[in-house]
Amino acid sequence: MRLPHLIKGVFLRRLNRFVGQVEVEGKGELVHIANTGRLERLLLPGNPSYLLPIQGKLKYRLFAIEDAGDFVVVDSFIGEKLLEEMWESGREFPYIGRIRRWKKAPSFRGIRLDYFVEGENGVFLVEQKSSTLLEGEVAYFPDAPTDRGFRQLLALFEAESSGFIPMLIMVIKHPRARFFSFAHHIDERFSKLADDFVKKYPFLKLKLRLEEGKLWLSPF
Repeated sequence: MRLPHLIKGVFLRRLNRFVGQVEVEGKGELVHIANTGRLERLLLPGNPSYLLPIQGKLKYRLFAIEDAGDFVVVDSFIGEKLLEEMWESGREFPYIGRIRRWKKAPSFRGIRLDYFVEGENGVFLVEQKSSTLLEGEVAYFPDAPTDRGFRQLLALFEAESSGFIPMLIMVIKHPRARFFSFAHHIDERFSKLADDFVKKYPFLKLKLRLEEGKLWLSPF
């Protein structure tokens, strides 16, 4: 996808889980933060911010923020959009093969997951997560304890008994990341279960890349 037209500002503070304040042309603006992570190493006062104009109560959604000169996309919707672009392209997709059909936001055992995907290699239930936390050269997920993520993994484990193939996709967003790990030092319960999951089921790591105004996903 092409990088959308963005408005540049300066991050001031996070007011709550979904709202932050950014200075735009000398004026404080409230912006929607479409990311439930803590983002504590990114949402720092003074960091350059890139805003996507939107319709609604707030004029902008926080799209990306600079970290020591690196452009880090924090908008959680972008990983989904790029993944769906890949599925619509008709190309071979890792593990799944050619996509026959897919559906967004299926519910399994009362838990909302990201995707139902039917491909030439079977029928998959897919959960997609995004990593923005960087420590050294290691990207981590999660950046905060996630009970919801834990319950989603439990649902994926149960999906095999119903004939589905469980799959986890991790979109790694920080440009400087060279390695990935689940964050045992932040959420041991989730990370231990995730380690068990990737030993048994498909786990795909993708890197979000930006070049010449274009965003895309490539193998990590």
